[in-house]
Amino acid sequence: AYVIMSGDWSSDVCSSDLTPQLVIDRYEGVLKPMHNMYIEPSKRYADLIIPQGGTNAVAIGLLTDYIDGRLRRNHDNDEPEL
Repeated sequence: AYVIMSGDWSSDVCSSDLTPQLVIDRYEGVLKPMHNMYIEPSKRYADLIIPQGGTNAVAIGLLTDYIDGRLRRNHDNDEPEL
């Protein structure tokens, strides 16, 4: 089976004595099982999941605009009338 890994795992190989196979073995033996055990089950309780996490500039921009709008609306509603 092919494994597609994201992130800069190549730095693990270049900056250490790890071979590509050792990095893949660590991924399959530790990282993937922990992800499946803790991250995947928690997704069902999430209100929002942003694909590609912190690198998804479009989704982060939309979320930031939404939060900013909600904060501005709440602030405008809290101002006392003169």
